[in-house]
Amino acid sequence: MIALHPYVVRPAVPQDREFLAQLYASTRADELERAGFPLDQRAAFCRMQFEAQQHHYALYFARAVDTLLEVDGVPIGRELLARAADELFLVDIALLPEFRGRGIGSQRLALLIDESRALGCPIRLYAEQGSRAEALYRRHGFVVTGEEGVHFLMERAADSARTSDRG
Repeated sequence: MIALHPYVVRPAVPQDREFLAQLYASTRADELERAGFPLDQRAAFCRMQFEAQQHHYALYFARAVDTLLEVDGVPIGRELLARAADELFLVDIALLPEFRGRGIGSQRLALLIDESRALGCPIRLYAEQGSRAEALYRRHGFVVTGEEGVHFLMERAADSARTSDRG
């Protein structure tokens, strides 16, 4: 594994919207490439999908805490977390491509797992079936509890042991 970059976490602000749109597009790039989506239409399609996603988040996760991860003052990712009395719901976590696979996502999950244990409540999230994210969540003790289209609803109980904890 490549060494972790030192990063800071800060609240997202309205001025971050363009970065969030670019981050969203980066999460769809491989999928659109594989599907043969016309290059000249990708930006407009991603922008439309990003706006729909943001509307969905505002409607269903209005109280979620939106944070950005930064390295040297430059945004590299996002974490959107909804806290409730009975669960932590990881609405979204994404990193720019050059920061994926470096342990940052695992580190963020480990912190969330610690919070889950302290609160005694599960973590829930959606993951695209067959994605690298799904594999990451499984490695951290998440199990599938439901299915919606191409997404799994996954959960990690507060007292679950992480696979990575077992060495």
